[in-house]
Amino acid sequence: MKVCAILICALVQGSATECQRGRGAYELVELEHVNTAAGCKRVADDIRSGALPLPAGLRLVRRDMLPPKEKQSP
Repeated sequence: MKVCAILICALVQGSATECQRGRGAYELVELEHVNTAAGCKRVADDIRSGALPLPAGLRLVRRDMLPPKEKQSP
């Protein structure tokens, strides 16, 4: 089974498109409840259109279907 994963970045202050560089600028977010490519595309389209807004200063970089991360035991 695969889940939808979106890659987001922190924007350079004052830029609408340029991502910061360096550690912590990018984050991969897994959407475990979205497990079809069509569903993943819909989420990305909703983010791009503003129907599902990201917090200020963040930008959607890409979407993909990936195997879920293994849960780490405490």
